[in-house]
Amino acid sequence: MNAFNPTRVTGGDSCRTLLACGPGAPVWGPTSNAVWFDLMRPVVLPAGTFQPGSTLEFDLLIEFQAPAAAGRAIRLDVNGVVIGQAFPVAAIGCTSVKLPVWVANDGGSLLGYSVNVNDVLSPAAGQGAPFASHAALASVSTVDVTTETTIRVQARPINGDICRLVGMCLTQRAMPGRPGQLLPANAVSCWGDSLTAGSGSTTPTGGWPSRLRQTLAGRGVSNFGIGGQTSVQVVDRMLADRVMGRSGIVIGWFGRNDVGVAGDLTATVMAQHARAAANMASGASYLPCTITPSSTEVTGSANHTAILAANTAIRAAYSQTIDLFAALATEPDGTIALANRSDPVHLNDAGYEIVKTSVQAKLTSLGL
Repeated sequence: MNAFNPTRVTGGDSCRTLLACGPGAPVWGPTSNAVWFDLMRPVVLPAGTFQPGSTLEFDLLIEFQAPAAAGRAIRLDVNGVVIGQAFPVAAIGCTSVKLPVWVANDGGSLLGYSVNVNDVLSPAAGQGAPFASHAALASVSTVDVTTETTIRVQARPINGDICRLVGMCLTQRAMPGRPGQLLPANAVSCWGDSLTAGSGSTTPTGGWPSRLRQTLAGRGVSNFGIGGQTSVQVVDRMLADRVMGRSGIVIGWFGRNDVGVAGDLTATVMAQHARAAANMASGASYLPCTITPSSTEVTGSANHTAILAANTAIRAAYSQTIDLFAALATEPDGTIALANRSDPVHLNDAGYEIVKTSVQAKLTSLGL
């Protein structure tokens, strides 16, 4: 084992280096490749080191001094839990390993992914925190980092292998509330499903966020729409992005993919708007949008009735609501005109122009 002493360095307010160390002494592969060795002396960081909602980057440079077949591995251990691992290619020389990690909003959990030398993303072993979809901020910790945190970098060399840590740096980035980590007050981020992504438009810039960007030149309008996502999935992404999901002007248009699904549409959508609104930074503006019907969800149908109830609740709770139902569902049967649709659910260029106009009008009326 190596005998060097890691150092901890404090940087600026928006980004800081938590520790830097290297080089270490080499380790030799045993007859079995099931043995893990420490490449550095374990480092203990004090409680409160990891800021909730921040992102961490572990950058390692590993040197392999003997040729070997596939099977070697590098892993990052935090308080006895492996949150990231990589499988460097079998070659002599130095290999760069990057392990990005996210600190949960509750400050008590870590979520990591592994990037190997070929930049192939793969889930890290040992990550079990329920981040995929949660109705509230995570409360179950995979790794408790609210107390002292012990960090170990380990290697699993195979028989005949020789490796050592050349250097390692742990950097904390995107810390919420820090200078430089929030958008300008007039920047706009658009969150939603395929209706925000722009499905049905004839050009890559035909969706409403792109049209809004052209109108609000210089302000910065970002599109975070992903097709097929439910309201929970959209807001999960918002909460995970501690800059674009909580600062500037945040527009949330979701709920379309919750229509017709078992459960109370109003309760589902309102819970997610509440999560999104509560996540906003000081000075940020959250603007929810009403849900639009498909061509078959005519007045009097069960889905249409559920949409009306959800939209009524949204308008009542948020005076800054962008009422896209009122702007689009103008047919006598309560649906969207064929001239504004590309299919039963999605809009065409004309429909997205109506959305852009409605959003712009609301921003103007609110002085945003």
